[in-house]
Amino acid sequence: SQKPTAAIVRILGQVRGPSAAANPASLRLPQGSTSIAYDRQDPPRIWVINPDQDSVSVLDSKTRTLLREIPLTVSGRAETAPEKPATEHGPRTLAIDNAGHVWVANRHSGSISIIDPATMTVATRIALGVATQPYGVVAAPDGSGIWVSTLGSQELLQFDPVTRQLKQRMALGPEVRHLAITADSKRLLASRFITPALPGESTLTPRTRGTGFRGGEVLLIDPARATLQRTIPLAVSTLEDTPIQGRGLPNYLGAAAISPDGRSAWIPSKQDNIQRGQSRDGQPLDFQSTVRAIVSNLDLQAATPAERPARRYDVDNSGQASAATYTPDGRYVLVALETSREISILNAATGTEVRRLDVQRTPQGIAVSPDGKQAAISNVMSRTVSFFDISALANDEPRAILPATATGTLKSAERMPAQLKRGKELFHDARDPRLARDRYMSCASCHSEGYGDGRVWDMSSLGEGLRKTISLQGHGGKKARLHWSGNFDEVQDFEQQIRALGGGSGLMPIGSFELNGRSLPLGTPKAGQSDDLDALAAYVNSLNRYAPSPYRNSDRSLTASAKAGESLFASKGCTTCHSNADLGGDGLTRHDIGTLKPASGKVQGEALTGLVAPGLRDAWYTAPYLHDGSADTLEAAIQAHNTNTFTAAELSSLAAYIRQLGNGQ
Repeated sequence: SQKPTAAIVRILGQVRGPSAAANPASLRLPQGSTSIAYDRQDPPRIWVINPDQDSVSVLDSKTRTLLREIPLTVSGRAETAPEKPATEHGPRTLAIDNAGHVWVANRHSGSISIIDPATMTVATRIALGVATQPYGVVAAPDGSGIWVSTLGSQELLQFDPVTRQLKQRMALGPEVRHLAITADSKRLLASRFITPALPGESTLTPRTRGTGFRGGEVLLIDPARATLQRTIPLAVSTLEDTPIQGRGLPNYLGAAAISPDGRSAWIPSKQDNIQRGQSRDGQPLDFQSTVRAIVSNLDLQAATPAERPARRYDVDNSGQASAATYTPDGRYVLVALETSREISILNAATGTEVRRLDVQRTPQGIAVSPDGKQAAISNVMSRTVSFFDISALANDEPRAILPATATGTLKSAERMPAQLKRGKELFHDARDPRLARDRYMSCASCHSEGYGDGRVWDMSSLGEGLRKTISLQGHGGKKARLHWSGNFDEVQDFEQQIRALGGGSGLMPIGSFELNGRSLPLGTPKAGQSDDLDALAAYVNSLNRYAPSPYRNSDRSLTASAKAGESLFASKGCTTCHSNADLGGDGLTRHDIGTLKPASGKVQGEALTGLVAPGLRDAWYTAPYLHDGSADTLEAAIQAHNTNTFTAAELSSLAAYIRQLGNGQ
């Protein structure tokens, strides 16, 4: 199979950074990719990513005031690149090197911005190529390098913090987003954000162990040699489903929170209960059994580092743990709970929760000050940082922690239109009882950043069957009918799923919802009945970004094989079904291409005679394929069609063409 094109490094702006005195070993702490971090000034400043604003904000930790909002452009220089530039940078994580420079990974522009701490402006931009999609960045505490993960080229890159030159690279495979490194800089942990498909996940009997099982994955890497030492699997929970615990597969893995002594780590994530479903085990998915927030514990001091499954903590009444960090003394772990607008404080020794505290919308980053007395949480959709005085933890008095104060992170005008911002707030939220019962399920629980979660769910209790989560980016709301079966005709039809699956009371007034058949998908339109529901729909409809394919030539042109596949795509009749703007169907026509099975179920409780042709742009990023995830590769998905036959050479070329589709073709 074709491999992604490697990142090509171009340095713009200030080429060389200052040398820094070695950070004393006694002061070194583990580091992890994060959206918020304290620097080492006195008093320390706090640096926080504004992903929707294309900026980084700097706050004074003592006065808790905003000092500056920094736009991510190279000061005084035009930013040119060999490829068509992205419309925005899309910053995701940051790291601070030993000289105090702030390195920012920009997913959408395929670049690293380096901010000078004295001038608080971008001094350098490292262009990697728009299709590389850098995501996680972490600085080695001993000053040996800056490590970056890329989603597109699927690499781990090491940069020299002074010369900014690339030192090492290694292949990671797909979906490694977050990184963490031990205090002695001798071990690096890379979290695979989306867990690979389980054996049998495309069937009614997914296997949770045995041959072919991988589970959640944390890669243990030797940073000195950029080599993989071990892949640490996270097991599937087989605990009984109850109101306070559940079964499931760890997914959406965040950066590891490594203990100061390097002997243990906690991995924040959600847990997907794919064992459950009306057809799989006779129990319908419900509001508290589908996704649950968990934190998994790793034993790093063992001869063979591994998970301690018995120490996995199931965070009740929350759907996703997105970030975690230790206190400097190693006694407590603070966890950001994205859907429920909270943080959880765990006793690191017992692995149990000792305090739950409210923050604001969409907490995705969490940091603790070097002296361990203050915690700062980045609330992405509130555009704020919440501050807690946590000095009481030194005396083991978590109940003495007072409610948070909050400071805004923006000085510039809000870039998102008001309706879209409101829709995105709702998309990420489960605290609002209209959206979810008991703070579990948000839209983002299965569609992080608008993409899919890689899972195949049993939706039989909702009148469907086995369905792989679709990506909304570039596809959501663009067709006359939505989903694999075309069972919705407007995004507002998710009102039914909010009520039936998420357990929410609904965004529409109950009288409007039940009037004239409006409660039924494909019934009386729901648009115009709720400002918030319309805002949610507007946000989903605005998700127009396709993931740029990393499989093209370095100049972004199609390879020779893909060009041959482009001709085959037309001559073999693929455009009969895949013909609209996203190279999918209109949603009105269902096609039976030979992939329907008994487990495919129904459509709204009626006979399922075919499926809607999915959009193929960014197909390289949305494996596994077909409605039930039964094709691991594009080649297998093409071969599953009973509508055509191909030679081996034709199959290879056609797959190459589809693999190279994206936002440029």
